[in-house]
Amino acid sequence: MNPTRTLLVAAGFTGMVLAAVYYTARGPAPTALAAASAPGLRGSEGGASVFSQFEPSGVAATADQVRPSLIGSSGRIVDLGGKTVAQYVAQYEGAARLGDADSAYKVYLAESLCAAGSSQRDMEQGDHASSAASAAHADAAHLCAAVTPAEVQERLKFLALAARTGQAGAQVDFFLEGPDGTGKIPSTGSDPASPDVKRWKDDALDHLKDAAGQCDPLAAGLLATSYSSGKFNAQDSSQAIAFDLLAAATGNGKWSRERLQAQFGAGMKAGAFDAAYADGVQAAREACPQAKVQ
Repeated sequence: MNPTRTLLVAAGFTGMVLAAVYYTARGPAPTALAAASAPGLRGSEGGASVFSQFEPSGVAATADQVRPSLIGSSGRIVDLGGKTVAQYVAQYEGAARLGDADSAYKVYLAESLCAAGSSQRDMEQGDHASSAASAAHADAAHLCAAVTPAEVQERLKFLALAARTGQAGAQVDFFLEGPDGTGKIPSTGSDPASPDVKRWKDDALDHLKDAAGQCDPLAAGLLATSYSSGKFNAQDSSQAIAFDLLAAATGNGKWSRERLQAQFGAGMKAGAFDAAYADGVQAAREACPQAKVQ
């Protein structure tokens, strides 16, 4: 299991579902987080297919009624408005190349569908591919017609632009994509340490903190897990406490003082837990002023 999946499993699917609810509560948005049933957020790593389908609750859907859920490489559901990826990108690419962050994020999301579709096809090749998988492949070929591999990889540049402007969704996606768009994140203990990977890690951590400061539930949960495990950045109990409290303020889990003390208190110096808890409560109140933080 790669570190991205480890972090996400530890953060829990409750956080993912609550994150989707959170985005919906803030108003209409073009994307939502895909709450897949298998471990991991990325569709190419055991989650829902990029073209997984759903049926209305309690209704036996016909072929005409079933609508595909288009899931990008970071795990977000993307609405192309009935267009192909190339048609959708054509609407926004000009503005994106001129530096418009909203347009850049839209281009990223559309092209991320082709990245996810390509990974899914690679996994499902072979004599035992199901008819449903074959149909999904045909849909992917139509959706991503005229989109080149270079354009699919270029999505990461558009994503980086959107993340730098402080868009919380883009900032989370920047982390989930990993440094090369595969979702694989080198651990601090491996020999990763090319300048590009180090720069990406620094940027990803800054982006997650910025998103968490905007009361983003998934960013807060990812940071809490990361500082607790030390698999992405240095292990830090005080930071883990702070982001656990922030995650709770966003609605991503419940963390009482007693639970946090049981998990972290024994390994901290006298008074350090009390100070970390007080700082975490204050930070959570500042990031999520409408939340009730004990």
